[in-house]
Amino acid sequence: LVRNSILGLLPSTLVLFGTANLLLFFVALFAGLSLSRRYGSWADKVVLALAPTSAAPPWFYGIFLILIFAVWLGWLPSQGMRSARSTATGPAATLEVGLFLILPAIALSMRYVALISRLTRASVAEALTSDYVLGARARGVSERRVLFVHALRNAAAPIVTVIGYNLSFILAGSALVETVFAWPGIGRLLFDSITRRDYPVITAILLMVSIGVVLANLIT
Repeated sequence: LVRNSILGLLPSTLVLFGTANLLLFFVALFAGLSLSRRYGSWADKVVLALAPTSAAPPWFYGIFLILIFAVWLGWLPSQGMRSARSTATGPAATLEVGLFLILPAIALSMRYVALISRLTRASVAEALTSDYVLGARARGVSERRVLFVHALRNAAAPIVTVIGYNLSFILAGSALVETVFAWPGIGRLLFDSITRRDYPVITAILLMVSIGVVLANLIT
């Protein structure tokens, strides 16, 4: 019974978790690389001024996003994975799930996007001032190759380490994010199981999450 309950909701959590991590990786990497080339510019100063907002928990961002994009603007849905009256199938159903996925994925990744982008900015900016980058530029290497091959590869170690370390916090944050958005995943199941004191389900989910975190750290 416990296994069926978890396996039935696991795909939903993996979709949310995977989307949040893809968003984290690409947005944070793009922002960090862009700022590293504009070190000390007005855009860099604005991002640093907004840096303290990354201390807020994911559920806070969730409520904030619901108020703006679902309540005030009415652009995106805020609850569930699909509409209760939906009969869509195939690509239409995938598109519908994607619309419901936007807000929870952003809420889950927003805090870590700010963290990873600042780390990428600092690491790549430091690498761009090194002697091997100066030598590459002196040999006529293109700026694109200097940035991605010489600077980013040498600055990647702390970035990858912090991303792997924060996977556990993203998993933990998914419980409250799924609750805020009524997303039918194991995070919401964990929250409901805690309120019901359903210890077998709580133990099984925590064991599964612990194994996932250990594997993520080993891969990192």
